[in-house]
Amino acid sequence: PIYISTATQLNSIGQTGSNWTLDKNYELVADIYLSDVVFIPIGNGVESGFTGTFNGANHTIYNLTINSNAGIQYAGLFAKIGVSGIVKNVKVSDANISGAFDSVGVIAGINNGTIILCDINNATISNNTSNSYTGGLVGRNQYTITNVGSGNGVRANIALCQVINLSLNTQSLYNGGLVGENFASNLQNSCAVISGV
Repeated sequence: PIYISTATQLNSIGQTGSNWTLDKNYELVADIYLSDVVFIPIGNGVESGFTGTFNGANHTIYNLTINSNAGIQYAGLFAKIGVSGIVKNVKVSDANISGAFDSVGVIAGINNGTIILCDINNATISNNTSNSYTGGLVGRNQYTITNVGSGNGVRANIALCQVINLSLNTQSLYNGGLVGENFASNLQNSCAVISGV
């Protein structure tokens, strides 16, 4: 794997001109502090999303802050996790995400892949878009059609995750402590504790 130990390295994944592309294998080797970082969701603006593997290795990402009403459609640590993407063993503490988004969650705006063993502790999410999806972990956990016309596709997966002490301030049509919408996908052995709505 490619080892990540700094906020700059984390913010470089998927950026234009970076060799750290969205299809590679990454692993945290230290806690990451994002207090003074203008963070852009990993894979922002890329339709296929993150298609590699990201292993947090039980390290914590602190103070993830996204505050933008422009240029970010899907908000979270990842904008979108693609069908083959895997995000595991990630801990996020003291996240604050606010703006107007189509889909927003601390780990990802949209998940089409697999999220496992991820923990969110203390998060505030504000979403000012009415026809949208807001969840503590993921905005939309959704089935992906792979053969148009046949109905064949791939289910997204979330398992063994928790969101503790979540505050939601949202005008979203679809809201949830874990996911805003779970569309024909798997959501197993996970929980959320909401402190304020």
